[in-house]
Amino acid sequence: MEKVKVINSSQELDFYLNGPAYSLVFYSSIKCKVCFTYIKLCRMISQPFSKLSEQYPTIYFLKVDIETLIHPSISNLSTVPHFIFLKNGLKLSEYSGSDIQTIEKTILNNLG
Repeated sequence: MEKVKVINSSQELDFYLNGPAYSLVFYSSIKCKVCFTYIKLCRMISQPFSKLSEQYPTIYFLKVDIETLIHPSISNLSTVPHFIFLKNGLKLSEYSGSDIQTIEKTILNNLG
């Protein structure tokens, strides 16, 4: 069963960004009309990202729409899709792109 959590508030995102568990945040854009290429990449990676959430149940898989949520973590993003892997509020890894194998490799390298 897919366990991707769609984040709807800054407080909710802060909870996961600073929590003791592993979190993988998928920053996406689904509404930006001037960013069609980004939207296409975000849609393309969404289903494989959901499948990863099934494979790694100990990780919080989070999805943030940068067009609807205002949060400091979004202000430094230069492109989407963008992924940040965290634990205990510390950024372990970061990746911009739509290669699911790179994302899974990031997971495996950081799970210890």
